[in-house]
Parts: sequence; C-alpha cells; structure tokens
Amino acid sequence: MRSIHLASATAAVLTTLAVSASADTMTLTYVDAGPSRAVSYTYDSATGTATGGVLNFVGGVRTFCTQFLQNVGGTNTFDVVDVAQVPEGSTSPGPMGEARATLIRDLYARNYGTVMAATGDDARNQAAAFSMVIWEITHQDSLATTAAGILDDLDIATGNAVFTAGTTIDGIAATMIANLGGGTDSFMSYGVAGLTNASAQDMLIVVPGPAGLAAVLGLAGVRGRRRRN
Repeated sequence: MRSIHLASATAAVLTTLAVSASADTMTLTYVDAGPSRAVSYTYDSATGTATGGVLNFVGGVRTFCTQFLQNVGGTNTFDVVDVAQVPEGSTSPGPMGEARATLIRDLYARNYGTVMAATGDDARNQAAAFSMVIWEITHQDSLATTAAGILDDLDIATGNAVFTAGTTIDGIAATMIANLGGGTDSFMSYGVAGLTNASAQDMLIVVPGPAGLAAVLGLAGVRGRRRRN
C-alpha cells in the first residue's frame, strides 16, 4: 500500500502533543465546527440532524467526528488509539475493526487534501460529504469481513445508515465512495489516528507521517477491539 501524508497537518498535531499529559492521550478544548453543513441521518431506529464537517479545537487542531450520536464541547481528554478502535463501545456502533479502518485510510488518502484545501461553499460541501462517508463506513451494517466486501455495501441512500445533505453534497459523497479502492480494491494508506472518550464524540485526527503515528499511538501498547460486521 502507498502512504501519503500532508505536511500541513504536522504543526497542529505536534502542538497538541506538546501539551498532552502523555503520548497516548490528548486534552482538547472545543472551539467550533466549520466548514460544515447540516446532515440529516437515519440510523437503525434513530433519526435526526448532525453537523457534518471539520471540528476545530484550541491550538489549531482539526478533526472529523466518527460518532454523530454523541456531542463534543468544552475540554475533554481523549485516548489516542489505532483507527480500528474507533468509535469506542459505549455508543453504537462500536469499534470499526481493521477492514473498515482500511477504507478510512483510503478515504483520507484520496480526499483529505482536496477537502481541506477547498474554500467558500465548496469547503462546506466537501467537509460535509467527507463526514457523511466517514459515518457510512463506520455505521453501515455489512456481513463482509474484508475492506472490498464492506465497500460493496456502502451507499448513503440505503441500508441501516442513511445520510443526506442535499443533491450536491450527496453527489460528492457518492463519488468519494465510488473512488475508494481505486476501482481495483487497491487501498491506499494515510497517517490517521483515533481519539476516543466515552462521554464525547470520538474523532479522527491526521498525524505527521509513520514515525509520528507510532509515537502518538504507542503501538506496542495499543489493544485491539472488534466491531460488529
């Protein structure tokens, strides 16, 4: 697999690490959401509206939510974990597992740069679409156990996890899903870590390259957990 990492994310993550109590936690103070759009969802028996977009924290840290049924606000301490362990298990759907983590890394590799470089209305549309695809990957039920198999079940308009934010944004999200795996199940990699807290939204954060990822996660001590498929 190919690895792509954005230098622009490095400063924010290193700033956060400098003020963290330890290498496996981050204490973050929420500022606001944006660029973002309102996203309507139906998930199992729950329906509502969530904010889809970039979450901003003191120090310039920017994340994306993986757990729209919870909220984030104020100051919280998050465990820094491997992507496969997000979301944590206190709120459905539980940890995504490695196959879905493969899809998340591929999503970031193919789209994160475009999303974060967009401006104006396009920035809001791109960020909302990106969030919708993250939620579709983490929440859509599938009997498959491989990234390619789960990808075949992803569709923001059908299944137990349905999302919509209007024709334009839905179209961007559908294109992002269609491009996963490059059409040949050739999944790319990216430096992404998970942030978990039982009382706040779990999130994804970009980390600065493979060395930074290992340092942030303390990979030798990370415990793996399994989600439903």
